[in-house]
Amino acid sequence: MSKKAAQECLRGIMKRYHTASKQLNNGILEEFCDVCGHDRQYAIRLLSNAFRRGRTKSIASGKKLEHPGSVITPCCSTCSLASGAM
Repeated sequence: MSKKAAQECLRGIMKRYHTASKQLNNGILEEFCDVCGHDRQYAIRLLSNAFRRGRTKSIASGKKLEHPGSVITPCCSTCSLASGAM
């Protein structure tokens, strides 16, 4: 089976796999393994990861904290002098 055909098969089965119950997933998984020739665990990973990749990642809201180098550098040099590292 070509790579393109396997991807089309994965897209078609993925929708059925994620909407079905656990009992039906067994049959769908067996079908996918027979058609594409994948091992069972690899097929589970493919179906799970393909589903996750379709989701959008949430973006953290809020202001990002920025520490300008001019504020950190004097503090670090002061601490280093106090500890005797410099």
